[in-house]
Amino acid sequence: MIEIRYESRAIYLYLESEQVRVYPRPFRAPLQDLKKCETIRELEAWEYKYACAFAVRSLAKKDQPSTEIRQKLKRKGIGEIAIDKLIETFSDMGYLDDRAWVERSIEKERRKGLGEGVIRSKLLSKGVSSEIVQQLMSETANPDAERGRMETLIAKKFKNKDLNDPKEKNKAIQFLLRKGYSYDVITSYF
Repeated sequence: MIEIRYESRAIYLYLESEQVRVYPRPFRAPLQDLKKCETIRELEAWEYKYACAFAVRSLAKKDQPSTEIRQKLKRKGIGEIAIDKLIETFSDMGYLDDRAWVERSIEKERRKGLGEGVIRSKLLSKGVSSEIVQQLMSETANPDAERGRMETLIAKKFKNKDLNDPKEKNKAIQFLLRKGYSYDVITSYF
C-alpha cells in the first residue's frame, strides 16, 4: 500500500518504505484515489489518468507543442512512463501535432510582422525539433511576402519620419533587425 507523507513543500509517496514519487505542493489531484494504489503499476495508471485530465484542460486553454505539455507534467512530478504514454496517445489521436503547431505558429508570428529570425528563435525556445522548424520555415518562406511585411511595418512605425536622414534610417534598420529581419532583406529596401 502507498504511504503518503505531507510536508511543507512537497508530498512524498513511499511504497514498501521506499520513496517512489515526490509531488510539489500545491498538488491539485484527488489523493483519495492514490491511497488505493498498492503497486507501482497502479501508481503509474493513476498518474496517467491524472496527466490526461491535466493535458486536456491545458490544451483546451491554448494550442501547445508536446514539449510544453511534457515540461508542465514534469513540473507536476508526473513520472516519465505516464508522460511518454500520454504524449504518444495524444499524438496518435491528433491532439498533439508538433508539425501543425509549428505551421500555425509561423503564420501567427508572420501576421504580427515579425521576421524569420525572431520566429525561428521563438519556436526553438519552445523546445520544438529544429528539423521541423527549419523544414517548415524553408517550405513556407516567401521573400516577397517578407519584404511586404517589412514595408508595412516601416510604414506604421516610421510614417512621419524622413528615412533619408541617416539617423532615422539607422533607427529603422535597428528596429527591423530586432524584429528578426535579415540584414540582406533590410538593405535591399533602403
